[in-house]
Amino acid sequence: MSREEPLYRVLGLLEGVKKSGSGFKARCPGPLHKHADKDPSLSVSTGYDGRVLLKCFVGCTAEDILSALGLSYGDLFERSATGLPIRRFRAMDSNGSVVAEHVREDQPDGDKHMWWEKNGKKSLDGTPLNTLPLYRVPEVYLSDPSVPVVVCEGEKAAEALAELGVLAVSPMTGSQGNPSDDVLEPLQGREVWLWPDNDDPGRKFMAGIAQRIYPTPKWIVWPEAPLKGDGADYVTAGGTCEGIHALVESCPVVSSIEDSPREEEIEAFPLETLPRVLWRYVEESSRALVAPPDLVAVPLLTLAGAVIGNARQVEVKRGWREGPNLYSAVITAPGGKKTPSGAAAKRPIYRVQDRLKREHDDAMLRYREEMAEWEALSKVGRAGQHPPEPPKFGHVVTTDATTEAIASMLQHCKGLVLERDELAGWTRSMDQYRGGKGADRQHFLSMWSRGALKVDRKGAPPIFVPHPCLSVTGGIQPDMLSELIDSSGREDGFIDRILLSYPEEVADHWTEDEVSFESLTEVEALFETLFSLPNETGGEGGTVLLSQEAKALWREWYEANADEQQAWDFPSHLRGVWAKMPSQLLRIALILHVTTYPDALLMPPDILAAAIKLVSYFKSHAQRVYDCLGTVRHDKGTRILGAAKANGGRVSMWDLMDNVFQRNEKSADIRAELNRLVERGLMKPEKVAETGGRPREDWVLV
Repeated sequence: MSREEPLYRVLGLLEGVKKSGSGFKARCPGPLHKHADKDPSLSVSTGYDGRVLLKCFVGCTAEDILSALGLSYGDLFERSATGLPIRRFRAMDSNGSVVAEHVREDQPDGDKHMWWEKNGKKSLDGTPLNTLPLYRVPEVYLSDPSVPVVVCEGEKAAEALAELGVLAVSPMTGSQGNPSDDVLEPLQGREVWLWPDNDDPGRKFMAGIAQRIYPTPKWIVWPEAPLKGDGADYVTAGGTCEGIHALVESCPVVSSIEDSPREEEIEAFPLETLPRVLWRYVEESSRALVAPPDLVAVPLLTLAGAVIGNARQVEVKRGWREGPNLYSAVITAPGGKKTPSGAAAKRPIYRVQDRLKREHDDAMLRYREEMAEWEALSKVGRAGQHPPEPPKFGHVVTTDATTEAIASMLQHCKGLVLERDELAGWTRSMDQYRGGKGADRQHFLSMWSRGALKVDRKGAPPIFVPHPCLSVTGGIQPDMLSELIDSSGREDGFIDRILLSYPEEVADHWTEDEVSFESLTEVEALFETLFSLPNETGGEGGTVLLSQEAKALWREWYEANADEQQAWDFPSHLRGVWAKMPSQLLRIALILHVTTYPDALLMPPDILAAAIKLVSYFKSHAQRVYDCLGTVRHDKGTRILGAAKANGGRVSMWDLMDNVFQRNEKSADIRAELNRLVERGLMKPEKVAETGGRPREDWVLV
């Protein structure tokens, strides 16, 4: 069905149709016109979301008009090839020209399928998502400047509020993105009301927007909202325009992220993202242990990647490949069930390691017999015969954290995991035999990226591993988190590479729940299947590619992740974590894909979507962990911008040194941060004449 077909279907059933502005006028067939509609009072047009809009100026409802025409509400929409209704949320510039379309197809099961289109193609064609105009922004340009603008999180909510007569817009980025300053410019100087979805990502998203709008906006909080409820749900529940004004009056003005109506909560582990076998095992284990599922799921995911090893890698474009190796840590206080949960997670991989040990023992018996036969030969009998080679021990898991030991094991295996019940001991043991002057930490940084590993040994040949695939997992107590930071205070990116999980504690109680034999058998069989995949080190045979749909989803997520880092109030101490997330996403997606489809080399979009949920989970927990590390919530850049905003838009070096940082920061560091803010286009230097002295240099908000 073409996008114009619903409009012309409706027009074809009406009488007295005439062009009127950007739409049409016609005689209304509704029940309020007893003697026919001699003076056409029905307006027919296309809405911002692509559906047909019907407005009778006498008062007939859309339902009345559709009933008279023999149509249903669904006939006002374009339909997909499968017959499902489609809504096209059009991003339009100030002139009303369509820049792009966010297309939504509602599924029968209540789910939705969404994609972007530009110039008739299924993509944004390189247009950054954060530069798309606000949804329905032409209405802002046409409106009375004294009318408040409601900012919603989604286009559907904005459309529903517009039907109430509310001037509503929505950033096209959703809560995972960050609209540019140019996009928000139409809101500057207006009275703005923020209406986030009823969840923490939505509230944080709107709080970030609040920091960038003058004057300070107000919040709309609907106390009866369901979880994730928005303006569309409010309208469906019978909400009114007057009710919205009452909600605004009852809510405070927002001046900072901390002032948003609710504090952010960490995300629960999304069990539904795991393949069925792992999901069942994690769920049964956590119930039996009365422990958070995170404590089993996070190490189990890491261990699954280790047994896959170099059998598989994912390629997102030529030159960018990622393996299935993860570094992960679960954080719990003493008595938090970390050890028994870790044991449950490690059981499948230790069954593999146990089998390798038995096979090695059998091979050693054969080797000793063959060696005894060779030694029994005379010198003439041995001529031209080499002694039998001793068998190599098969490794898949180790607790020895020395680089030399790990390198030796990686020479002869496709993947290896270093598991430690206490990761603090891992970092503390680095370079312990070299007086702290070795390269263990740098080797672990390199191995995370699967960079070639070369260990030089005194009195022995060097060890060289061209494609190491090392995973690391373990636990750590909150008070020991600082052990993961470089002892010299350098930000070397080590902790940024670790996927951190810090779940809420679960109240202990007795339970008769156990892990079923079927579940344990299934997960052990899966690990054996993954381990049996042939080693493809350096080859092309094990490369997984993204399907077209998965690639489109990857692009959308990548842009949103980049936009988050560009937000002026984004904490600098999280930039390293966010910068690693594209690689983490690909690695997690690869593990999910291979554990679900061991032999398939094309990744479907549902796998990548599940991995995106897991990355969101790890981002949430990283924020909590970094707070525990004592990192200030607002970094230098945020504090400088906040001081300038509070001081009429400008600030001097003297103000920053004495009043903001109170002489706790070096002037060179403050000036370096000011230069970064200038480079990002957020501030500019300005000379100010001083009486009887040299001009003073201020920094002014752009």
